[in-house]
Amino acid sequence: MTVSDLLPGCFPCDQQAEVDRPPREAVVETGHWRVAHAFDSSLAGWLVLLPTRHVTSFAELSPGAAEELGGLVRRLSLALESVTGCVKTYLMQFSEAEGFSHLHLHLVPRMADQPESARGPRVFAYLGADEATRIPERERDELALTIRAALDVGRLTRRPPVRTVGAMSLAASCVRCSAPVVPCPDHGGRHPLWRSDDEATYEAFAEHLAASPHFPTYLPWPMSPGWSVTDFALVGDGVERAAATLTCTSGTSELDGPVDVLVVAEEAGTGLGARCAGTRYDDPGAEIAERPPTTRVRIGSQPVNLWDVSTSTSDGEFDRSVLAGEAAGRWLWIVLRPASALLLLQDEWILRDVSALGPQLLETPFGGPRPGW
Repeated sequence: MTVSDLLPGCFPCDQQAEVDRPPREAVVETGHWRVAHAFDSSLAGWLVLLPTRHVTSFAELSPGAAEELGGLVRRLSLALESVTGCVKTYLMQFSEAEGFSHLHLHLVPRMADQPESARGPRVFAYLGADEATRIPERERDELALTIRAALDVGRLTRRPPVRTVGAMSLAASCVRCSAPVVPCPDHGGRHPLWRSDDEATYEAFAEHLAASPHFPTYLPWPMSPGWSVTDFALVGDGVERAAATLTCTSGTSELDGPVDVLVVAEEAGTGLGARCAGTRYDDPGAEIAERPPTTRVRIGSQPVNLWDVSTSTSDGEFDRSVLAGEAAGRWLWIVLRPASALLLLQDEWILRDVSALGPQLLETPFGGPRPGW
């Protein structure tokens, strides 16, 4: 795209010519298309797809732009379903309004609770909103960043490492709380937390591993009879940018009854382990190594020392035991509930990085109630 491809005075072309666009005006950009969040919509997630050169009809699109459009619409639709929870998307193109003849397509989330009066073509009731009801700029920026991250994860999770699986339904949120925006107004954060809303399954776990092939995902191995994988999550915004993984295995022990064991591997400063532990700081702190370790686990043939992490300064009940240490240059957290389940680690546990395990995972049990964390 060059300056000669733009028409001065055309609103989309003038935006395209700007060098420093906010996220809401550049949710994603390719060589042929720019995606923006509609500026006057009262419906969150209303996207507008614009060719990067001035054209007024589909017939004027270059072959490359035409070929790219279908895949881009599909990826954006998957991202909108993940981020907004919509049941489907509408795709519309008119380019008839005065001053807006530049070809543009509206990709609009249709929510489950959307009233009949705003379905189908009547969805345009959400467009042209006044200042009081339109989505604020800050929220549009936050949505743009979250959708952008969902595009990366959505694309990667359709490359299963073991066998062909269906698309995993993911919801993005803050790493330190359940706020569905990144960066979070309270905690900030560079990367979203991705967690399935559905019960844990082998197929979904395979997609989780495909989204983080260069980052370890640890499970107790072998798993005890009657235990299963009940939850898993990923922090990151793309295959090369994973920052943390989480697994939860659940079962029963004779002394403790129902037990949950959460294992988190994360880069320093991520905060996922701290969220599960219920502590106020992102990392366990280097001072834990100033005293003898509480216990150890093995990852492959390597022993990993773990220290107990105090939760005495945290709010809430003392309902868990928290251990942390360092493995392969990352923080390793193990959170056990109830707190008495710490005794399970008296026998040196083995953790296994299952990110490239392959067919052996077929025999791993999945499912059961997901823990809160």
